[in-house]
Amino acid sequence: MDDDSVPAPQGGDRYREIASSLRALLPTMKNEEVRSQLSMLAIEYDKLAQCMEAVSESLQHPPAPRSG
Repeated sequence: MDDDSVPAPQGGDRYREIASSLRALLPTMKNEEVRSQLSMLAIEYDKLAQCMEAVSESLQHPPAPRSG
């Protein structure tokens, strides 16, 4: 089975996967500044995942039109 046949994660899942991979690298980094930057990058990917999930949710359930 090649990589092209594996479905890509949807929504925020891909960003959470990247964040998790970055966090897995943290113990291997000797430089404190590099660890700190990777940790911050993982946090940003988690935020992207949350945004993607919010957008996906709003597209699936748009707000009711306001009367006014």
